[in-house]
Amino acid sequence: MRYQIFIPLILLMLAAPLQASESLRLYQAEVKVSDKGAKERARGMQEAMTEVLVKVSGTRRVSEHGELGAATSSAARYVQQYSYRNEQIGGREMTLLSVRFDTNGINELLRRHGFTIWGSARPSTLLWLGVEQGGRRQLVGANDGSAVRAYVEQGAARRGLPLKLPLLDLSDQSRVRPADVWGEFIDTIEEASARYAPHALLIGRLYQAGSNRWGARWTLNYQGETVRWQERSGNMDELIAAGIDRTAEHLLERFSSTLVGGSGNMLLEVQGVSSLKQYRQVADYLSGVHG
Repeated sequence: MRYQIFIPLILLMLAAPLQASESLRLYQAEVKVSDKGAKERARGMQEAMTEVLVKVSGTRRVSEHGELGAATSSAARYVQQYSYRNEQIGGREMTLLSVRFDTNGINELLRRHGFTIWGSARPSTLLWLGVEQGGRRQLVGANDGSAVRAYVEQGAARRGLPLKLPLLDLSDQSRVRPADVWGEFIDTIEEASARYAPHALLIGRLYQAGSNRWGARWTLNYQGETVRWQERSGNMDELIAAGIDRTAEHLLERFSSTLVGGSGNMLLEVQGVSSLKQYRQVADYLSGVHG
């Protein structure tokens, strides 16, 4: 059986390399709880729902919306399933509450209050991150065992951003040095990044800015536009999270304007669909592409 569907040309061009919602876990969140009691579970579900609303909408403005805030107080209504697990964090064993929310319920709630849905078709971002500590500069790679890499992964998961670090294998090390990242040599970094085929490049430089104080300089390059900003915080994890937050907000703004500004339609023909289940899978995929 064949189906013919009209979709914007630019969406079809972008669809293939962008990550699917399953890998981004847009409708799932994991939060720390002090115990497994009903009161703490309700609080954790409320926090997890706020995180999911931010991920799905792409903007932290939802956390400042009064009526959406009120809706999170009844977070259990939107929960599909939840579970607990224990993990060692900073030398302490923590209890984590993992919550999965109903996709349709979350989408309907956001649309009802005027927010759009940022679907699973999201620009992939490659982060070249350097850390300066004790007079020494190092780059953070995908296989790094440090807490910094964990902070990056946590921040990206929290915002549903397909962000990755370079492997920093021999190929990367021969092309990019810490000095290239600190000096923001875009041409050198772009050339080394080609093997990863990212949609956007993010360059981060973390440094000690005094006693128990960290600073960061960020540079985001997307579709020929470069944005720079600086931040400071007493905690490195908060600093990294803030950098990823701002990256997600900017990418949503630019990606949305690209889609709105895109012109032209093309006919997409889908073959080999022989059951209602397969049709729904195709429809769900295309729904994710156009957000």
